Amino acid sequence: MPSALNFPSNPTNGQQHTVGSRTFSWDGTVWKIYSTPEAPVLTQEQIQDFVAPLLNHATHSNITASYDDANNKIVLTGTATLTDEQAQDAVAPLLNHANHSNITASYSDATNQIILTGPAQGLTEEQVISIATPYIIGLS
Repeated sequence: MPSALNFPSNPTNGQQHTVGSRTFSWDGTVWKIYSTPEAPVLTQEQIQDFVAPLLNHATHSNITASYDDANNKIVLTGTATLTDEQAQDAVAPLLNHANHSNITASYSDATNQIILTGPAQGLTEEQVISIATPYIIGLS
């Protein structure tokens, strides 16, 4: 039965057959693609120019992406979205829980202060600092 693409019905090993722009070769068992038309080769500059517009659109949230063609770099610029008050309000609940030992930590929104209170006796200033440091590192 002849094939729809007119492949020879009894090919010899190594025989080639072209369909459209593709050439196939018989390997003794199956037809394999021997060659295909070459895709256009793009230069690095052409690829960069193609990718750059993908970065420059208005649907990013809190980040600007741009392409610096002269220096061959993608530049990402972020924008903080929390005000100081919002950041302080986010941190406050981390201090107000019952899992501290020998220290009470609270936050005064009115004065923007973290208040650490230890028992009247028992903890030295160094111990309070040691306990509190992990909670206040990075805050300014």
